[in-house]
This record gives sequence, structure tokens and C-alpha cells, in this order.
Amino acid sequence: MTRYRIQTFGGLQVLDDQGHTMVFPARKPAALLAYLALHPGRAHPRARLASMLWGSSGEAAARASLRQALLVLRRTLALTVDELIAGPGETIVLAPGLTSVDALDLEAATDDREAEPDLEQAERLLEAIDGQFLEGLDTREPGAALVSGTVRQTIRGPFAERLVSRGVLQLDKMAETIEAFALSGT
Repeated sequence: MTRYRIQTFGGLQVLDDQGHTMVFPARKPAALLAYLALHPGRAHPRARLASMLWGSSGEAAARASLRQALLVLRRTLALTVDELIAGPGETIVLAPGLTSVDALDLEAATDDREAEPDLEQAERLLEAIDGQFLEGLDTREPGAALVSGTVRQTIRGPFAERLVSRGVLQLDKMAETIEAFALSGT
């Protein structure tokens, strides 16, 4: 059962199943949640997550910050060990079905690889978008570049063009952010 709705357009917002906004004490735990939710059920190495989000810190400090961010997620969202999983080989997994993400919903509605795209659903999703992707999240933070890069790869074809034409998605800005992130070596 989906317990949280993550809205990435118009700013990063996490809503519980009753529509209440969840408040995080810092941006990076929310960015971490968004990244994990965009890859539900996939194991992510702790070292990679720590490096991507806290790359300017030393390794020990980055891993400590990741542990703190995971604690913030568990406490803020009341996640159980079956929902935010410490997986095998020092990995973190967000349980599938725990969250729904507007960007993934848009991807599913516009995905024409296996079936005819659901154009009506895609239009409803486009109409509901209110603002830029991750508006208000400092894109100089590596965590924002991670999530931006994921969505850039997720949204394809004519719907991406519509988002760009509406000013919701700025692919050039994201490309610059991702390139700067990649060049930073984190």
C-alpha cells in the first residue's frame, strides 16, 4: 500500500496517505528519499549514496551524514525496517509500493515501449504540474543533480518537450548541473 506521495514538480513535497505534508529538518534527507523513491526496490550502495550527497566531506563524515539522513527518514516517515531496508553488502533499499512519485507516474503514462501510452492520464498529470522540477532545491547540491539526472532520463519524447515548453522542465539547466556534478568527481 502506498503510504507517501512524492511530488517533484513545483518543489519537492512529500505527502502522507491523508494528504498532510511531511516536514523534513533538512533538504538532503528529502533529496535522498526522492532518489530512492525514483528507484523503488533497487539496492543502492551506502558508499555511493554518501559520496553523491556529501561528496565534499571526507568519507567518514559523509557516511555519518548518510546514517543521520536515514535516521531522519525513518523517524519523520515512521518507516519500519521492512520499508527502508539495510540491504545486503552495505546497501539501502526503499521498499516498492511504499511511495508514488509524480515523475514515475508521468513516465508510466508516456511509456510507449510496451504498450500504447495513456495520453489522457499523461494530460491529467501535465495539468497537475505546478512549477519547475525540484523548485526550491539548491541545484548546486549533488543530491539535486542526482534526482534531476534520473528524471531527465525518465521523461521522454513529446511529453518532455511539452514540459520544456511550459517552463516546468529546464533540460539545459539540468544538463549543466549534471555535467558540473560529474566533473566534480563525487
